Amino acid sequence: MSQYDPIASAYRDIVAQTDLMASFDEHSWLQACGDITGLHVLDLGCGTGLTSRALARSGAHVVGVDQSQMMIEEAQLAEHQNPLGILYLQHDAAALPHLGDFDLVAPTYLLHYARSRAELTAFAQGIARNLKPGGRVVGMNNNPNQPVSRRVPNALSFEEWEDEPFVEGSRIKVHLLGGDGHQEVTFFTRFWRKQTYEDVLHQAGFVEIAWIPMQISAEGRQYFANWQELEAVNSTILITARKA
Repeated sequence: MSQYDPIASAYRDIVAQTDLMASFDEHSWLQACGDITGLHVLDLGCGTGLTSRALARSGAHVVGVDQSQMMIEEAQLAEHQNPLGILYLQHDAAALPHLGDFDLVAPTYLLHYARSRAELTAFAQGIARNLKPGGRVVGMNNNPNQPVSRRVPNALSFEEWEDEPFVEGSRIKVHLLGGDGHQEVTFFTRFWRKQTYEDVLHQAGFVEIAWIPMQISAEGRQYFANWQELEAVNSTILITARKA
């Protein structure tokens, strides 16, 4: 069972009540994706479908995949209530079959869940298997240089080490916070060094690997008085690459 199955509905409620995701993560990520009008995009690790819907609203043909059946059911419910033409499927990203030849794969907070280097390699191979030659990866990921962050006002989350800091494979406990300051869910990611991510992606046939800092949108800077602090403590980064 996925660690997300028991928290799927609470996760949905938390991300639905905050503007930070759209102002911060979604803004930087969609900018890095570029013009995706008419492109076929695989949202890998789609969760409740928040990112899949953002992609579809930007003009893409989207398939969303997640390991958690409960998360997929939440995403399918949102699609039923507000159809955007998104297909949602349950698959383990470490054993991802060929679902199509996509122009773009978006591993949404996925790679840092790998429990071993072998599993991280399987993630990268599954992404490559589903990309056209020349296709791109644009993913949101834990920042290897700043993997945990303290709690600050208006932040959607904060992290703490569960195991020994900066050791490959060490668990990081993530606290996802509701906008009211009361609701909270927790889950675990893993720490991997930048070089490890890059080596695994290179081995899977990717080139032009780049890391892009997250930035809050102009609207978010108006909305959040402490936007500079939010940027400074953010533990998320974008990772991009192209299939050779």
